[in-house]
Amino acid sequence: MNQRFPIHIHRRAENGVTTFLATTALVKLADAPDQVQAQLRDFADAYARTLAEARAALDDSRAYWRVGKAIYDFEASLGGAGFYLAGQTATFARDLGLNAGTLRKVLAFYRRNADANALRADSPWRRRSA
Repeated sequence: MNQRFPIHIHRRAENGVTTFLATTALVKLADAPDQVQAQLRDFADAYARTLAEARAALDDSRAYWRVGKAIYDFEASLGGAGFYLAGQTATFARDLGLNAGTLRKVLAFYRRNADANALRADSPWRRRSA
């Protein structure tokens, strides 16, 4: 695909339940509205699953690596469909409760260290259990 379209993830809290909604450019909707709307629902669901996986990763000894992998995999799935998440770092930081600067470092670390088995036990990016 030559052209990629932005995805925006919106968080909605209602009666104590948080849900996510994905939106994109109107020009993209003009192509095949039913198909694009289905994709957007799938992306919102995938975003929620990615958040759940990243939150669970924070309790793991390879926490930051797993957070990076979850986000990288989500980003790759969007790219494969011709989309990208606008404000990706800020959006994930908002919903994970992390600082955006820290999350940028986590993502850069993952991209440099895609093989989890190669991580040293004393790596400063491994979260220690209490």
